[in-house]
Amino acid sequence: MLCAFILIEKAHALRVRKCQNKYENSQPNFKQKNRGDQAFFVLYLNQEEAVSEIKRIQQRNRASKIFKWRLGRMNFTTTCEACNDRASRFNHEILQPRLVLILTILHFSCTSPVEHSNPLDPESPAFSELGKITGTVTTYYQPFRPLENVEVRISPGPQLALTNNRGEFEFSGLHDQDYKLHAALPGYASDTLLVKVPRREAVTVTMRLNGVPQVDSVKIVTARIASQTDSTFFFLEVKAFAGDPDGVGDVRRLTLIARDFAFTDSLTLVDRNGVWQRRFGQDELPNVSLPAWLGHPLHIRAEDFLRQQTMAGPFFISRVMQETPETIAPIDSAVNRSPLRFIWRNNPVAYPHTQEVEIFRIVAGFPGFYAAIRRISAGANNAVFPGGVLPPSGNYFWTIKIVDEFGNWSRSKEAAFRVERP
Repeated sequence: MLCAFILIEKAHALRVRKCQNKYENSQPNFKQKNRGDQAFFVLYLNQEEAVSEIKRIQQRNRASKIFKWRLGRMNFTTTCEACNDRASRFNHEILQPRLVLILTILHFSCTSPVEHSNPLDPESPAFSELGKITGTVTTYYQPFRPLENVEVRISPGPQLALTNNRGEFEFSGLHDQDYKLHAALPGYASDTLLVKVPRREAVTVTMRLNGVPQVDSVKIVTARIASQTDSTFFFLEVKAFAGDPDGVGDVRRLTLIARDFAFTDSLTLVDRNGVWQRRFGQDELPNVSLPAWLGHPLHIRAEDFLRQQTMAGPFFISRVMQETPETIAPIDSAVNRSPLRFIWRNNPVAYPHTQEVEIFRIVAGFPGFYAAIRRISAGANNAVFPGGVLPPSGNYFWTIKIVDEFGNWSRSKEAAFRVERP
């Protein structure tokens, strides 16, 4: 607003009463205020009205110079518009030395400018009718670690945001409606969240992603064991390593799947570092011989405690060995001097392999692994007990087995012997 203040000494107020009355009647915005010994005649005009009024008065070309109007750098000398007779003009001319016109131009009002820093103020530069969504993406379990580089998509709309190293993201310029957020990161199950964004409001959300269990490695081999009854037993050995972004403790189960035989069965956790293992006997497998599994795909399914699953595979059995070496000595005999030498007979094998001797000790009627001689070359047919000395006195048995390049193996019958140290 633009305000004009006309200051007149109270002693001369009566001499201009006629002018005042006429001006008050012609200008409804003209007011009088008394302050002590002075009378104030205040004319309230906005800037546009003031310029128009000044130009209108100036165009009438009045002779007397009563009021001085100041607007920017423009100076106008005009006649009091309320006085049309010479006597009034004369009175004003007499009073002219005692009149002081103060014209103050302010940007917004007659007082100090109002600060518009509140974003809800329509005149604030930050004012917007639109809303926004700010959010954080963390792991599912405590301590809720922030996840970086998570792709967060919003629909409707083509916007895409990537979380920073604090797991934060933001979508702005949103209308008053419902939105769907979809967060995805490799190694984690995606998450979807419905969000209502009111007009001119910021909505804060948190999304938590569950780590997906992963099967890191799998080894599947076959085993063939000859028995004392001339029977042969086949086994399927499965060993897998599994992890999870939320920790190996979140892996709940690993399952072996053979779809062609409608077979599923669980592995056993044998190590807290994520090692799962199982030896399936022939009687635990479908009613087909193990060699019939050759060429059929196998899969490993991992599952966490939130029932999130992943499938690894396919894996294939590489070989089912049919060749078995034969033990020769010692067999059912007592050994009382060193070195203790194991002798066997090889059967022809047409693929790369090594040989191993394993020694078991029987204590209180139960056998337990005692020692082994490994990585014996394919052409060898004997080996000496480690260190060239006799083991402690007691009952033992030993076996010889061949191992191919994939880890499949075939083992001989058990050969018992007794050590009698002098």
